[in-house]
Amino acid sequence: MFMTLVSGAVALAAAPVHQAQVQHNGAALEAVYTTQSNLTVKQIAARPVTRQANALCRWHADIVLNRSVESANGQAVAAMGKAVHRFAPISGTEVGHCQDVRDRIEADIARRTKASQAHAMQMAQEDHAGLRTELEGLHATLSKGG
Repeated sequence: MFMTLVSGAVALAAAPVHQAQVQHNGAALEAVYTTQSNLTVKQIAARPVTRQANALCRWHADIVLNRSVESANGQAVAAMGKAVHRFAPISGTEVGHCQDVRDRIEADIARRTKASQAHAMQMAQEDHAGLRTELEGLHATLSKGG
C-alpha cells in the first residue's frame, strides 16, 4: 500500500460574534470579538496494489475567540488584542482531494462554529471585566513611564 501525504494550513475568515462599548478614562473604546478557524488539511491517498486509489482529505480546525479593541477614531489598541478563548478542536475526513472538497469542509466548520455561537457570546461577555482590568493595568504602566 502506498500513501501520499500533502498538508497545508490556512486561516478561515473571522466571523464577528459580539461588540461592546467600553469607557476608560473618559474615552470610548470598542471591543470586537470574532471567531477564527485555523484549518489544517492532509491529503491522504491509500493505494492498495489491487484497487484503484481513493483519495481522502483529513482536516483539523482550531477555533479561537479573538478580541480586538479600537479607539473612537478607529485606531487599533494593539496591546488589548488577544485570543480570549480556545474552543475544542474539530476534525473530520472527506472523500476526495482536499482542494476539491474544501467547500464541504468549510461548510462543516461553519455549521459547527455556528452551533457554538451562544458559548462564544457568553465568553465574550465574560471577558468585559478582564478587559477593564487590563485597561487599568495598561494605563498604570503608561503613567509610570514603562
